[in-house]
Amino acid sequence: MVMTVRSRRIAPTLHDGSMIMRKISIAAIAALGLALTACNTVKGAGEDVESVGEAVQKTVD
Repeated sequence: MVMTVRSRRIAPTLHDGSMIMRKISIAAIAALGLALTACNTVKGAGEDVESVGEAVQKTVD
């Protein structure tokens, strides 16, 4: 009687390196996209506040 033992992978192997790098790359690109969107949103809000300030200044003058 011969018993075989199936091996279980506990940690990712070298063959999984490309998959791990792919997931990291996708996450980094998504984070960069969100950061750029946030910057544009904050910039737009700053421009809105600036235009309101200019309008108030014109009204006061």
